[in-house]
Amino acid sequence: MAQAPPCPHCGASSYTLRDKRWLICKACGQEFDLQRDLCPVCKHLNQAGARVCAKCGAAMREDKVDQLIVERSKGRLDWRAERSQVGLVQKKQEEEAAQRQLEVFQAEDRARREASARARAEQREKEKRMLTIVGVVLAILVIVLIAVAILLSLGGEPEADSAIRPAVLAAARLLL
Repeated sequence: MAQAPPCPHCGASSYTLRDKRWLICKACGQEFDLQRDLCPVCKHLNQAGARVCAKCGAAMREDKVDQLIVERSKGRLDWRAERSQVGLVQKKQEEEAAQRQLEVFQAEDRARREASARARAEQREKEKRMLTIVGVVLAILVIVLIAVAILLSLGGEPEADSAIRPAVLAAARLLL
C-alpha cells in the first residue's frame, strides 16, 4: 500500500477519511478535498484551493461545482449584459415611438389651428357680406323713402297727403 502524502500544513502523514472524497489531518485538523487538492499528475497533497501543484507545477483540476458556478456566473453576466442591451434597445424604441407620437400630435394640432383660422376667416367674410347686404337694403329703403317724400311734396291727394306725409317725413329724418 502506498504511503499517504504529508499534510501541507503540519507535515503529518496520518489522516482520517471522512468519506470517499474528504481527508482530515489527525494532527492539525485541516480538511482536504481529494478531487481538488490531490495533484492528478504526481499525487502530491496541496494546500486547499491551490490552482497548480506545489511539487510538479501541473494544473489542479477544478471541481465540477466550481466549473458550473463559473460557467453560470459567466452565463449570468452575459444574460445581464444582454438584458441591459435589450433594455437600451427598448428604451430607444420607446423614445422613437414617443417622438413619432409627438410629431403626430403636433401635426394634428397644427391642422386644427389652421382649420380654426380658416373658419374664422370664413365667418368674417360672411359677416362682411351680411353688413353689405344690410347696407344695400338700408340704402334702398332710404332712396324709396326719399322718393316717396318727393312724390308727396310734389302733389297728391290732400287727404292722403295729410295722413302719409308726417310718417314719411319722420322716417326720412330718422334715416338721415
